[in-house]
Amino acid sequence: MKIQFKILNICIFLTFCNFDIHSTDLININQFSYVFAFSGLNLRVRPDTTSEKKITIPYLSRVKINSFQENWIILDNKIGRWTNVNFEGVDGWVFSGYLMIDNPNNLLDKAWLKILNKNQKIYNKSSFKPSIKSLKIKSSIGKLAIISFPGTGLEPGLNSMIDSVWYFDGMSWEPLKSNSKNQYSEDLNDSYSNKSTVLSFINDDWIPDLIVTDSCCGSNYKTEIYLSENLNFQFKKMKTLDNYYLSNIYWTNLCGKNYFKFLSVLDDSSVKVSFDCKSKSLIFK
Repeated sequence: MKIQFKILNICIFLTFCNFDIHSTDLININQFSYVFAFSGLNLRVRPDTTSEKKITIPYLSRVKINSFQENWIILDNKIGRWTNVNFEGVDGWVFSGYLMIDNPNNLLDKAWLKILNKNQKIYNKSSFKPSIKSLKIKSSIGKLAIISFPGTGLEPGLNSMIDSVWYFDGMSWEPLKSNSKNQYSEDLNDSYSNKSTVLSFINDDWIPDLIVTDSCCGSNYKTEIYLSENLNFQFKKMKTLDNYYLSNIYWTNLCGKNYFKFLSVLDDSSVKVSFDCKSKSLIFK
């Protein structure tokens, strides 16, 4: 059996908006933040992707926050704003979508220990032997982060990729947990299938929401939409879309003309999901 992978092509319109920094507990001025872009983060002369590059700040580096631009933008499928930082005595502008509130190694070390402990029996039986180097920080907003780790797949030599959601409690990172059946809870299982998780803003607050897609074998897809319920980062399952996967995100602002497009794996049909701020409910078209 050959597993066919759908490519998630997220097209997000560039947008500007105001943001309540306290809603996601992001780094503030005169505090430090860390680079999680594996290839490094460009430090530019001006807050613009076409501006001259001073240096590339290496992965895992710590930078001090000097100031922020007021408006927020979306670049590389990540939300952030142009941020003036100091790195080893050099000031310049970086995109904050590649900064996180804690040293990435702290998250990677914790994640690897828990993932290994959860799946040790499966790994022992598999010819595929993952390691901490197999883990990747996919995205981070405030106290939330997505870690991608490889699964053993259904066949030898054919592996899967699994996204997991992590929460920073101020001291350490933990997998996002809930005791409610209607809320998202991370189990870290190597389920042999692919699991893709996207952090985005769907409803009318600045707490990130989750879109989670499980897929296997080229045609079995299930996508679940979770909306944030409070500042404690509890996510309630609002909708399940069987045989659909996230294709595009069109996002302009909170309560703007936003929609999330899902494509069917069975035919050419699609579903557009948006959030109505008046009724505070998801709309499906």
